Amino acid sequence: MAKNIGKKKRSTPENINMNVTFSMFSEECKRRKMTTGMILNYSGNHQFTLNDFSVFNLMLLFVNQEVDHYYEKFNLYSQEIITSDVIVKIAEETKEQANSKHWHSMRQGRVTGSRIYEYIHCKTQNGALVQSILGGYKVPETLAIRRGKLLEKEVLKELEKDLSY
Repeated sequence: MAKNIGKKKRSTPENINMNVTFSMFSEECKRRKMTTGMILNYSGNHQFTLNDFSVFNLMLLFVNQEVDHYYEKFNLYSQEIITSDVIVKIAEETKEQANSKHWHSMRQGRVTGSRIYEYIHCKTQNGALVQSILGGYKVPETLAIRRGKLLEKEVLKELEKDLSY
């Protein structure tokens, strides 16, 4: 028995076309609504899923596609990929927050559906919003923040008194 393994020649039926082009493969994947897979991921015809729009996955796609990795280029890349339709879809899919299967991945990097639009259209100095979300920027201490720090202990004492602690 073991000596016969691999010796049997299998013939291809005459009616099967063995010449498959990438475009045929790609069309079949679209027809079957397949969006991921090794060939699809590395073919340059990446079909985006909602999770691809999380900052983490967006950065991975950016790093794999672009040679120069700097903030301004990532911001432009993001603006090209995240359209108004995508923003609406993210907002719809994540409005139930923790009950949404996409909310946690979109929240990675502290970007939620409600902040995506602000993130893409950030006009602050050097993209401070995006940099603060990604952890590469220290938020400047404003008067309001300074006041909050000064009053924090006093406010806690008042709360403890009101709540009888």
